[in-house]
Amino acid sequence: MALLAGNASAQEKGRGPGPQDCGDKANPCAVLKPAEPITQPAYPFGGPKDLPDPELEKLREGVVKENLGTMLGPGDIGAVNNQKLDAQGATAYPGYAGKSLPSARRRDITYIKGPQQGPEQLWLAQNIPSPISFQDQYGNPWPIASIAFDPRFYSVNGQGCGANNAPAPLSDERPTFITVTPCRFWTWSSFSVQLQDINTPIVFVAGSGDDQTKKFIDVPVLVHVQGLSPTGKKPKPVARAQRPRKPVESGPDSAYQAFLNGTPPSGATRMDTNDGNATAWLYQGSLYLVAPYKVITPDYEAIASGNNKNIFRFGAATSRVLASAADGSERVISIGY
Repeated sequence: MALLAGNASAQEKGRGPGPQDCGDKANPCAVLKPAEPITQPAYPFGGPKDLPDPELEKLREGVVKENLGTMLGPGDIGAVNNQKLDAQGATAYPGYAGKSLPSARRRDITYIKGPQQGPEQLWLAQNIPSPISFQDQYGNPWPIASIAFDPRFYSVNGQGCGANNAPAPLSDERPTFITVTPCRFWTWSSFSVQLQDINTPIVFVAGSGDDQTKKFIDVPVLVHVQGLSPTGKKPKPVARAQRPRKPVESGPDSAYQAFLNGTPPSGATRMDTNDGNATAWLYQGSLYLVAPYKVITPDYEAIASGNNKNIFRFGAATSRVLASAADGSERVISIGY
């Protein structure tokens, strides 16, 4: 027991003051207080100093120079604009890069009613609507009854090319012309136009595209239909009926004689014909036709004869001529451009 009491006394001596000792004045309980924050001056190395004017100016120049280095100058902006325009031009150019585009020309077509009339060939261009007008031999407009075409290849009067593939509608007041536009750069198809009071339609085989083999595109196109339009008026007859023309020498003309001799003048371009007895030439804006026939239609400006042949001059580009041979048979001469 004494040993246990001694151990207990030793343990009490080795134990620190507990809660029961806080009232002892000789050994009061320690009261912990929070540590006060350490304060440092706002500017450890002293307050801000005003820069001298030279250093301030140098600093300003550095900032300006750095900003200017990130800005585009007038030359840079001009180069960017030029590149944008070049890209726009290359995108909008309807043809091969570096190749010239064909020229536009007016095309006059003479349509002769009857089974001998074949299809007319046109050459058009993408993005260029080509109006095709129809009129009778007196200049009166000829109404259109119906139009047939493939909307995958052509747009007629705004119908086709995927925008609206419905057939082109015709109003109660029938139009006398249509507008045809190819859907793509390279196109080859046909369309037909049925005129009022004419049984057979006018067929056009039309192509588009150019690799510098075509020199012209047909715009506009004017179709002259033989006869009187259903809505037209025949002009008043003259006092004396005109008789059929006879070949009359038109006087000395070096161009006429050159064509008759088979040696066309310089600058003349030979046109294709479907008649082996007829040759056609385009010279100084006029068409010269040499053939052993008499021209019935269309009207010609002048005529000369020699070497058992006649030469006719037409003022405008003519694609079809109705003529009569010596035996009285009629011949249709087609001229290709």
